[in-house]
Amino acid sequence: MVRNPDHTQQRLIATAAAIIAVHGVAGLRVDEVAKQARINKRMIYHYFGSKNGLWLRVLDQSVVDLCASLPELSDVAKAFLRAELLMNSPAPMSINESPITASRLQRAAQIILRRFLDGPVVSSELQDHDWQLLYLLLCRLAFGRTKHEADLDVSKHLLTAPSGEPSAMPSTKPRYQLRPSFRIE
Repeated sequence: MVRNPDHTQQRLIATAAAIIAVHGVAGLRVDEVAKQARINKRMIYHYFGSKNGLWLRVLDQSVVDLCASLPELSDVAKAFLRAELLMNSPAPMSINESPITASRLQRAAQIILRRFLDGPVVSSELQDHDWQLLYLLLCRLAFGRTKHEADLDVSKHLLTAPSGEPSAMPSTKPRYQLRPSFRIE
């Protein structure tokens, strides 16, 4: 079998992206990436230098995928994503020439949302309106719901207050507790 370093790197990036989208960067384990990609663990260190290098490459790939395939993403938002998140290269690069599928785009949005939520504070400035549009677009992509479906879901959970005004209180109690209660005997 002929070895193809580009194919090996793409398998490692795709596997790491799938893990990060579900578990975040904290859940990224080199052993698990190597096991799922069926590639020797040493190749991760050879190609990316470290787990952090692999994470940065996955983040770069996600930004490139989003900027290349979303026409509704404004130029301001694209410039913000490139300035804030592209670590390895100052200009957009083409790591993978394969077509961007819906699942790959969803994974890219999940990774970028996780970076904003878990990562360091952003240093670039973005107007509130542009930030809201970017956030809503990333959420729509990450959770795989269209605007119409999201509107329907929200409207199902609204209650009517005694005065006839809609109330934003959900009709059921949440199933989780922030602090578990323990009995002391």
